[in-house]
Amino acid sequence: MQQSKNLIKKPLVVIKPLTKNSLPLFETLPLTRLHQTGTSTTPNSPVRSALHSPIRSLPHTPARSSPLARPSTPVHSTTSSKKSTFSHPTSPIIISSSKLTSALSNLKQKYLSFRLPESMYTEKQQNIQRQKSFEELEAENESLHEEIAQLRRRISNLEAENKQVKEEIKALVIINEGLGKELDLQFKTAGLMISESKKSENKDELSDDNDSKSSLEIQLSQLSTERSFDLKAARNEMKILLKMILRKF
Repeated sequence: MQQSKNLIKKPLVVIKPLTKNSLPLFETLPLTRLHQTGTSTTPNSPVRSALHSPIRSLPHTPARSSPLARPSTPVHSTTSSKKSTFSHPTSPIIISSSKLTSALSNLKQKYLSFRLPESMYTEKQQNIQRQKSFEELEAENESLHEEIAQLRRRISNLEAENKQVKEEIKALVIINEGLGKELDLQFKTAGLMISESKKSENKDELSDDNDSKSSLEIQLSQLSTERSFDLKAARNEMKILLKMILRKF
């Protein structure tokens, strides 16, 4: 009864039917699950053969309660420091430490190959991040384009104002030139009047000459006052216009 309870706690080891070929590298046998006494096992041993099935561990049940449990062929086991040999009536199975290490390295390489999708996932995340940064840069470029367009509109407006100011300055220059010509004409007319008055002085009498001289002097004084008044007014107009132009800048 005590022996059956101990057997329930241990999993059942199922061994694939053996051939002359050695056991594949990915199939290993746990040495602790067999009674390695150097002799054959008992008839009710938990070791049995299962056709067309790989090595697997199953929970053990007593032989009396399980319909699948039946006596199996004796299995002999020998151990050494480097390799373990399981003898069978037909052919032996040898599992060496070098084969185990090579099998582990192969499994490790396969596992590393399975990590490729993870790298692909990280690359996808990087592409998404790049797309987001590219969209942010496009938004910044659009805002910069809008600012540049506003600056261009301001520049065009300033150019139009500058053109208008230049036209006003040209008009003022023309007005100044006209005022100067008018002043020249006034001086010429005054000189002609003086020369004519001198000629009339020789012909007329002395009294008439005195009267004419006094009248000419009065006219000349009037002309001089008019000229000074016209010059002052023109200068004042020029100053006012120049101040208005400078304020616009």
